[in-house]
Amino acid sequence: GNAKGAIRRAGEQCQGWLPAKLGPDEIASGRDEVAKFTGAAGRDPTDVTIGLQTVVCLAPTAEKARERL
Repeated sequence: GNAKGAIRRAGEQCQGWLPAKLGPDEIASGRDEVAKFTGAAGRDPTDVTIGLQTVVCLAPTAEKARERL
């Protein structure tokens, strides 16, 4: 998640952070925040994997996307 609480929980408790539809600068900032919370919780920041969620547009409408797929 992109919310501050989701980033905090990812750093404190989780194995990964899944940001959605963010640009490179926002991802870098979020990664730094995750590392800050991870370190504060006594965890190794390299133990938290970041997996990006993105949107792919196959066609201008759902119907045309199903046809194309």
